[in-house]
Formats: sequence, structure tokens, C-alpha cells
Amino acid sequence: MTTSQAQFLAPIFSGEPIPEETLVYFRTRLRLRLQEFVLREFARQQTRTREMGRQFTRADLARRIHRKPELVTRWLGHACNLEMDTLSDLLLGMAAEPDFAAAYLADVIGEREAETVEAASEAERYSAIDPSRDVPFSVEPFPPL
Repeated sequence: MTTSQAQFLAPIFSGEPIPEETLVYFRTRLRLRLQEFVLREFARQQTRTREMGRQFTRADLARRIHRKPELVTRWLGHACNLEMDTLSDLLLGMAAEPDFAAAYLADVIGEREAETVEAASEAERYSAIDPSRDVPFSVEPFPPL
């Protein structure tokens, strides 16, 4: 973990009040993940109905949940601050329901650090075998949270 990542996450792990910018960052991150989830489910529903010889459009979804098509298009078009009821309606209109699990940040960071160390170790071994060859994979630190 880089120094800036450690500083950013320190209040979360220490029990101190979490700075507003950190709260905003994680709110945005969750909003983007939920948006991605809804879009992935919409694509899955389209694939499912296509396999049955039918079509499933945004307009179909809108009709199913009693909303205007342009509103559903806006919701699926960009990450907006959807209400929980809206998320539920969209997913139910696609015959889907979320299944949740929480990942504790300390565990996620620990796994990523272990992967980074393992990749660096592999790179050293590979270079030791034939230093003239390039390492066939990237050895970069894990992406920022």
C-alpha cells in the first residue's frame, strides 16, 4: 500500500471520525458499482430474452415498472443517485434481485498486497532465469480504492 493510500484509509481503520472527502469517495464508489450492477443485469436480461426469440428494451422495462421510457433511459445512461426503491423496481422489472456481501477493507487490501508481492517475486524469478527477456506480465501495485 502506498503512503497516500495509507493516509487516506487511516481514519477508517483507527476509529477516528472519517473525513468528509473519504465519505464522498466511498459514496461515489458504491453508486458506480450499483450502476454497473444494474447495467450488467439489464444486459443479462436482454441476452436471456434474445435466447427465447424475444427482445427486451429499455421501453419494455419502463412499461413493466410503470415509468416513462426516457426516465429509464436516464437511469441506465449514467450513474445517478438512485433511491433504493428505484433500484428495487429496476431489478424487479428485470426479474432480478441483488445478493449482498460485504468485503472488509483490511482484508481486500491484504489480498491485493499479497498478490503484488507474489507478482514481484515471480518477476524476479523470471528475470533470474533469463535477464535478457522482458517480464511477461505487469508488476504494478494494486489500483487505488
